[in-house]
Amino acid sequence: MANSDHFSEKCGMNTVLRVFWVLTVVSAFTGSCLLSVSFPVIGTLFPFRVFLPLTALFTLIACIRNRENPWKDASLLEKSCAVFALSLFLYGCVSLFRAVDFTHTFHRFFNLIFDMVFFLLLLYYMKKPSFRKLTVILCYVLLFTLSLVAFYEIYNGGIFFDKYDTYKRLFMMDRLCQWPTLTFANCNDLAMALVFLLSILASDLYLSPTVTRGKTILFSLASALVYFHTVSTTSRLSRYSFFILMAALLLIFLLRKPRFFVLPVLLITAILATQFVTQYHKVIRPYYEYRVALRAYESAGGTGADAPVLDIKSEESLMEQFINADEEGNTVLRNDTSAGWRMHLLLHAFRCFKESYALGVGLGNTEMLARDRMVTGDAGIYANHCFLVRLIADCGIFALLPLVFIVLLLIQKIVAIFKAKNRRAAVCGILLSAMLILYPVLSTASSDAQDSAAMWMFLAFLVTLAVENVPKKMQE
Repeated sequence: MANSDHFSEKCGMNTVLRVFWVLTVVSAFTGSCLLSVSFPVIGTLFPFRVFLPLTALFTLIACIRNRENPWKDASLLEKSCAVFALSLFLYGCVSLFRAVDFTHTFHRFFNLIFDMVFFLLLLYYMKKPSFRKLTVILCYVLLFTLSLVAFYEIYNGGIFFDKYDTYKRLFMMDRLCQWPTLTFANCNDLAMALVFLLSILASDLYLSPTVTRGKTILFSLASALVYFHTVSTTSRLSRYSFFILMAALLLIFLLRKPRFFVLPVLLITAILATQFVTQYHKVIRPYYEYRVALRAYESAGGTGADAPVLDIKSEESLMEQFINADEEGNTVLRNDTSAGWRMHLLLHAFRCFKESYALGVGLGNTEMLARDRMVTGDAGIYANHCFLVRLIADCGIFALLPLVFIVLLLIQKIVAIFKAKNRRAAVCGILLSAMLILYPVLSTASSDAQDSAAMWMFLAFLVTLAVENVPKKMQE
């Protein structure tokens, strides 16, 4: 009965739950940008903080009236996720009494409660086919809406935030434009959310019994838009994650021997077009100017060393963004680049874990200690960027042990899926493996992924698909 779509029809709440679920998911992506009200100490009240508790309340009422026990019907993996959420909640309560900055810790804890409730609701509803289908439709709507509105911001400036309006770094042909942010704190958060949503859509497309031409074209268009915005936001980790997903889909494409070749054709076209548009000023324009200058020079009868030279400036290598040489010639970690700051903060988180004897420094304290110790120098950046590392530094073994157990269970289920030795199992195993691999990479793209609704939706889909696709004879 737990997996039936008729779980609330007896009490007439199915429509109400659907409406509130749509409102909750959509409002999770608008954040405090729409219809928000500020309160002292508590912070800002916005639609997501209203709809989520109401959805949780109506879900609880439906379960009680239908005598449904979600815990009893849950798998070991889903129960482990619930234990993880409870562990973070209890540790957060303790952290309030040892906060370096009480306001910061309280806000972290307050947001974490909403994040965990949202995640548990996602685990509950993704087991119900009609709600999962509704969520996938919302993912398509959100992805296309965010992607298309982002084009407006590239040319016209921020709609909700103006932080990049005077910080234009994105070239579109010869025009200098700005990075899009929409309702997110920064452009990396936007790119991360889009790739997470695309991963959800990939799982829905390739794990469906049939792959239709319409769905393939829609997913191909979504992929093209997401790739463009991983470039427009200059989010390297989001781009790497996108390619991890695409590599898995290429393997699946070859396995399934599909009739529709629109996906690879459109993706290759989109990648080439994006590279041309964004790299035009670096390669095409300098080469064009060089050819014009060379013709003029030759027409004037010029010869010798003063001939025009093709000058295409190369970017720093990935390693050069992390390290450089000091005045004495020693190799040191940079503290003037984004990559360098990230590495300094990552090492700081490991030090916090070690100094706390693996018990954690307290929720939110890793960031506050980074601020007080000026880990990034005058840059004043203290958000750790790597959500998992920050969480482990904050909560120690109380976050680490549940996380390790969950990952081991996921790996166990993926191995069990591969052992089924049929084409669908291979497709499912490849896709779940790619999702598991790209998660730590993609979640590091953001300044802190804790409050990313797309991330929690991605994790809920990953857990649910891992549980559902294990052959029955291999289930616990």
